[in-house]
Amino acid sequence: FNDPSLLNTHVPRTTFKQALQATARKMSYYNGYVLWAGGQPDFQYAASGDSSDYMYAALGVASFGLELGEDFYENCNLFERKVLPDNISALTYLAKNAKKPFSLPKGPDIISLDLSDDGTTQDGVQYGIKVTTVASDSRLVNSISGYPDFTETGSQGVSEVRVYLDVHPDDFKEGDDLTWEMQLIDNDSEEPKFEL
Repeated sequence: FNDPSLLNTHVPRTTFKQALQATARKMSYYNGYVLWAGGQPDFQYAASGDSSDYMYAALGVASFGLELGEDFYENCNLFERKVLPDNISALTYLAKNAKKPFSLPKGPDIISLDLSDDGTTQDGVQYGIKVTTVASDSRLVNSISGYPDFTETGSQGVSEVRVYLDVHPDDFKEGDDLTWEMQLIDNDSEEPKFEL
């Protein structure tokens, strides 16, 4: 990820910078790419003034420069076999946070989500579902080897997880839509487990 501001210590920490760094760290968790920027020994070149800078400065759009693959003209087989599988989770994460790129990455993430039969039946038909999830605020941002923990967003506790049925939480209307608070079943301080 080529973002000169991410590791530049003389740039004041802002809410936006925290969100961009949390996003970059979470993307790195998914694809294993190294975060690099000016001031690092292996930094290859600055790209100041590229479209990422313009989009952020002029339009306020969260943006990153991603260098995917190994060559400028990537072999299609290598792209399909390695580059895409290595990066699809990171790109999906970005897409999920596109609506609120300066707030959602600073919060916790659902690490696992399991659905199972809860054994509820009526007239021989199973209709109950048990939802179990693990949430973490630190795993995705503090797991990069060689980088210090990012305590600005990666050290918050997770106190509540809610399930919404057929509605995005931003569009939820009390009385019209359904939501449930999941019950805490394992109070691990780093990665609590919830169930419904």
